[in-house]
Amino acid sequence: MSKNKKLDEQNEKNVSKQKNAKLYSMRANEYLKNSKVAEAIAEYNTAINLDPKNPEYYFQRAISLLSAGELEKGFKDFSTLKEIDPNGEFSKKIDRFYQAIDIKHVEDLTNKIRQDTANASLYQERGECYQRLKKFDKAILDFQKAIDLNTDYKDIYFDLGDCYFGMGDYEQAYKNYELAFAKGEYSEIDDEFAIKFEQIADNYRENRYYDKAFDVLNKIRDYNHSYFLINDVHITMLDIQLEKESKQKEKEIIELTIKYEREKAQVKIEERNRIIRDQAHNIKNILRSVINPLEILQRKTKSPQIDEALKGTSIIREMVNAISLSFSGLPSDFIYDAHNNDKGINLQEMIILSLEASVSSILKDAQYYQSFWEKYFPVDKPYNEALKNFSELQEIPQATRFDSFKKFVKKYFFSLMIEFGQSENFIVGNKKGSNIKILSLFNELIFNAVKYAAFVNKKDRFVKISFSNKKEFINFKIENSCPKKLEVKTSGTGNLIIDNMLEIMGGKLLKHEIINNNFITEIEFPNYWKGEI
Repeated sequence: MSKNKKLDEQNEKNVSKQKNAKLYSMRANEYLKNSKVAEAIAEYNTAINLDPKNPEYYFQRAISLLSAGELEKGFKDFSTLKEIDPNGEFSKKIDRFYQAIDIKHVEDLTNKIRQDTANASLYQERGECYQRLKKFDKAILDFQKAIDLNTDYKDIYFDLGDCYFGMGDYEQAYKNYELAFAKGEYSEIDDEFAIKFEQIADNYRENRYYDKAFDVLNKIRDYNHSYFLINDVHITMLDIQLEKESKQKEKEIIELTIKYEREKAQVKIEERNRIIRDQAHNIKNILRSVINPLEILQRKTKSPQIDEALKGTSIIREMVNAISLSFSGLPSDFIYDAHNNDKGINLQEMIILSLEASVSSILKDAQYYQSFWEKYFPVDKPYNEALKNFSELQEIPQATRFDSFKKFVKKYFFSLMIEFGQSENFIVGNKKGSNIKILSLFNELIFNAVKYAAFVNKKDRFVKISFSNKKEFINFKIENSCPKKLEVKTSGTGNLIIDNMLEIMGGKLLKHEIINNNFITEIEFPNYWKGEI
């Protein structure tokens, strides 16, 4: 007889068996409808013998066995069915069946807990139901309550670990598994746990926690000597060791690169600072050659215009001097000048002088600040008018011209809001160079605001200055309108002065950012006058 013919005959026999099995199954169903459970079970037995791979017959026999009170045999059929067809229709029915049992059991246990709130075993049992229902958060609460009531529960830490594992929190899962090992006397773990531990190790490895990954894999090696993937575990441990060494080398190279780049940047900063100091010294010498003839003319003519020119030139000289001074100084210098302030200048005057100097720079030094000047004055006529009015404004005595200055600024530049607070009471002497340093700091902060306020429509432009003082600190805050995507320079002479001044004053930059179309800069420095104001 040929091989193909034998196969055909075998197939015919199988088909015949399956057909017969179906007939026995149908007869069993009829018995079951008529509550003849024993007869139904006998028919299902025959159907299964004829067709042992059909999950339906196991399901129906399991239901029959359970209804007859043969629970162990019924649940065994459920297990066999799950092995034959783990993802099929009848497996899902079993899952729903178990869920219904657990849901009902949760209700019963909840009622019992209301009557016996200190019973740890009830919480543990309900936690296990929640765990099977995949309600891990509720299961965790019940398991922890059971531990609180009875600290002798050791295996419960494995249940807690399983809950966290089911939630994907491998860190907490492994912590609880470790507690289980620490509190119990365990000599081995089964393959199911070994597989979980491998997943936890993989997670640690992905996040570069190599030592933790190694520790987890060691647990598999120490507690499961017959694990079917033990060779893979050994190979993985070797790979982790090599990967760890490679990443360590990579980290060392990165650290060395960062150190080199920082050192290179520091050399550039030191060179820049040296150049700035040298240029500041040269500018002071040039200004001296201008100031001396002006002083001679002033003595001869007594002209108020020359007096204003001398005053402005002196301020410029002092600001240039401040750049040099910003590289050296101590908070004690400011304390000295705060307490020795005869013929000094108060902080309110500094704010006003800085505002006037900033507006003057935009008007009179347009070639240096062209991008800002063009925003304020897109056509020549308003600019020429503003320049003429500003010159006339300078002829008003400084003590009485601030209100006129505010009107001028509102007409040509922006709305100006100032909260002076008690700033006029804080007077700074200059024997240690402090008042010109603070003036230079205020000038840089205010000039930045005046510049960047230009980049919005005129009706939306504003600059707001706030001064406040507490016992320990002086707070100076400036806000200005600006577009959201404004690119602000973070380097340059201005920022150098701000950074250096705050450092030698013992102050700090609290805020320097754009929030809702407002560019906000806020600083604080020590209240050198505390106890006097």
